[in-house]
Amino acid sequence: MSLKMAQCCTVASASRRLSCRALRTCSTAARASAAIDRGPWWPPPSTERPAQAEGNKRNRAKQTRFPASRPSRKRTIGAPILQEPSARTRRNLHLHPNPTYRICMALTYHPKAGEIVLCDYGTGFISPEMVKIRPVVIVSPRLRHRNNLVAVVPLSTTPPNPALPHHCSITLAPPLPKPFDNPQVWAKCDMLATVSLARLDRFRVRTSAGRIYVTGSVSAGQLRDIRCAILQGLGMGSLTVNLP
Repeated sequence: MSLKMAQCCTVASASRRLSCRALRTCSTAARASAAIDRGPWWPPPSTERPAQAEGNKRNRAKQTRFPASRPSRKRTIGAPILQEPSARTRRNLHLHPNPTYRICMALTYHPKAGEIVLCDYGTGFISPEMVKIRPVVIVSPRLRHRNNLVAVVPLSTTPPNPALPHHCSITLAPPLPKPFDNPQVWAKCDMLATVSLARLDRFRVRTSAGRIYVTGSVSAGQLRDIRCAILQGLGMGSLTVNLP
């Protein structure tokens, strides 16, 4: 009985070996036929050195984890931060049509009431406020504990249309330097402003001896007319009778 069982087990193992061998033969034949179909060049030979192949493998793995198409965190968090331009850049963005005139140096002295200088309205003001360089007349005296501030009224060479009580016509003798050399100017007294001396500069004039710095002026009577027009612009025209 045991002999028959041993013979059966031997036959079964032999049949299993034959079947496994047949499967291996079939798979080898299938691979060979696939290689014949692809051609003798399949698979392509590798031309990479071992170290280079290892480095390329690491790079491919890194690209898989961190694809290049994914935006960085800097681009996804809010808008880009813009650097604020310097004071000199902001001044140069609001030049007068004549590039000779721009505020390059603040006044180093406190101007007197009635003196005419240049004022740069280009920084810190928004249209319809004054937003360019204009000649202005100083209308305030020097006050205690206010050394670097003055009240100014802008001057224009274009007549207002229509002319209102807060506009004051002035005839300058001598006129201001070019391009403000019109002898008749208009004080826009409704646009009274208190500005820093850093916005003010003198007129620059080229002469045969070189460049010189000058200022204009108005008479005492003209300054009084300007102050009366300021009160009209403030809605306090009844106070004009009290002006000296």
